Parts: sequence; C-alpha cells; structure tokens
Amino acid sequence: MTGSESAAFGARGAAGDRGAVSIRLSEAEAATFFDDVPAGSLRRSGVHHVAVTDEVNLSASRGLAVLRFVRFLRDATSAGVWVSWSGKVGKDLDTDSLCHLPPPSSQSEGSGPGPSARPQAWRAGHQTGLCYYRAGPGFVQVTDRRPGALSRQMVLNARPQLEVFTSYLVPGPAPVPGDTRTAACLGLIGDRLLMRIGDHAVTLPHRLLCRPVPWDIL
Repeated sequence: MTGSESAAFGARGAAGDRGAVSIRLSEAEAATFFDDVPAGSLRRSGVHHVAVTDEVNLSASRGLAVLRFVRFLRDATSAGVWVSWSGKVGKDLDTDSLCHLPPPSSQSEGSGPGPSARPQAWRAGHQTGLCYYRAGPGFVQVTDRRPGALSRQMVLNARPQLEVFTSYLVPGPAPVPGDTRTAACLGLIGDRLLMRIGDHAVTLPHRLLCRPVPWDIL
C-alpha cells in the first residue's frame, strides 16, 4: 500500500474496537475511489467497512453515475469489504442482476410506495458469492448463481468476449453499431455479465480476491 493510500484511509476512517477500520465516503468519492486504490489494498489496509454518507439514487435516468456506483459496490465486494448505503432504487433497475452486491440498508423517505419493492427484493435476494470471477492467463472463469438463470460456470477465453469483459471493469461507452466488439457486448449483456444503461456499460461479477465468511460455494 502506498503512502497516499494510507493517508486517504486515515483521513476518512476510524479504527474499531478490534483495530478494523471503517471509512466514510460521499457518493462522488465512492465513484472514483477504486481509480486510485486497488481493491486488494483496501482490505490489506485494515478496512472492513465503508459507509456512504449520501442518499444514493439508483435510477436509470442517472446513467453513468449509477454504473460508477455499481462498480464501487463490486470492487468493495472483491476486497471483502462491506458497504453500508441507503437511497432510492428505481423500478427501471434490474436488481436481480445486482443481488450479489451489498443492498441498500434502507429506502429513503418520500420515494413513494412503488419503488420500495426494489430495495426490499435486493435485500431478500442478497447472498455472498452469487456472481464472481477468477482470472487466469488469457481467460476468466465466471461463476453465476444469481436468481433468474441456471447455476453455471463460464470460461471466457475468446478474444472479443474477454476484451469486452475486462474493458468494462471500469464503466465506459458501449460499442456503437459496426464496432467489432458489439456482438460480444450484446452477448454479455444478455448473460447479465454486463449492465448497460444508456450509452454506457459496466462488468457485474466481482473478482474473487478473498473468501468471505460464511462461504458455501465450492
């Protein structure tokens, strides 16, 4: 861990009773946090919990901002770090695709009766280890046990698929018609390994860097 990473953790966090660190981030800070801090460094620093201080609005109308927050939840999950956050989850968001990531702890007031079912379903369906990948030389192996599909393992080793999967670990513009990556991108979206909102997309499975407890996946 670099000195700048240590300084960032120290400025944002406090040690718990057993020395574990909890840090606080705004949504804006969370959106770019893993640009500077590798997921593995976060856990090695002693951080076990992140609290997001803002009410987060996960609605497709916010486009790229939603995908950046999903990326933050995904990379925190890779590090084995729990994220506490609250806010609104829009009806237009597929929470079944996100149930492997930390759900909102509560629905903010004034969101109306309709959207409230989304965070409740997310919390009810959440389970550790539902969708993750391991990386090897020239391939990734994805395990997907989320609701809505048969439990499966997939190996991505063909160049277009693998390049698309890894390139969208950071949210970015989706391929335009005629791009050589378009078919691979649409296939991964159909398999719910990518989430697309508007003109941008992000990879959904988290990388398996540590095994949380309890762990019931072989």
